[in-house]
Amino acid sequence: MKVVILAGGKGKRLRPYTYVLPKPLLPLGKKPILDIIFEKLKKQEIKDVYLAVNYKENIFKVLYGDGSEIGLNINYLKESKPLGTAGPLKSLDGKVTEPFFVTNGDIISDINVKELRKFYEKTKADITVVTRKIEVPINFGVLEVKKDKIIKWVEKPKIKLEIAAGMYMLSPSVLKYIKKDEFYNMNDLVKKVIRRKGKVSRFLYDKQPLFDISAIEDYKIAMKSFKKNYKK
Repeated sequence: MKVVILAGGKGKRLRPYTYVLPKPLLPLGKKPILDIIFEKLKKQEIKDVYLAVNYKENIFKVLYGDGSEIGLNINYLKESKPLGTAGPLKSLDGKVTEPFFVTNGDIISDINVKELRKFYEKTKADITVVTRKIEVPINFGVLEVKKDKIIKWVEKPKIKLEIAAGMYMLSPSVLKYIKKDEFYNMNDLVKKVIRRKGKVSRFLYDKQPLFDISAIEDYKIAMKSFKKNYKK
């Protein structure tokens, strides 16, 4: 199975750290985030990896090369300009013939990619979006009003939401919807597939760990948790 890791972003919400290193190469403990992702893939006997790169791309190539030294087969999807989370995938059009896994380069999880593939095939989807559930605190008193009469007051409630987790299983057929060298995000692709009467399923991932290291606070939480629980 082939895996695409999206590693081309500038990581603006992680500055000043990302002035020095691209986001997937920020350290957690003694290892970069990307090393940890690679190790988790290898444990599932997944070795064919595409890295979508742009910002500081040469650092990736110097560190990993073709991946042979770390037991992987790494190819690079080079962006001449930022192409979003789906735009880089157009380079695979005509090159992949089976469903493939896509993950953001700042996501660390224990998702079983082969289990996801089986779910994707069972649902006969064009795209399967991995989701997770979160609780969002509202720091106000929330009122329920009927004809100017307050009938309920809930102080600082938490709203339960299901969100995209930054991981996907895609059919090669959906690549036709992406234009070459066009900035295109994954949510745009999903919405287009839905508009074209394709099928998009969801795979709920509710296990731990799941670190989405997209901002400074996320990074601090991951470093603290990783240091405590995931040294090995």
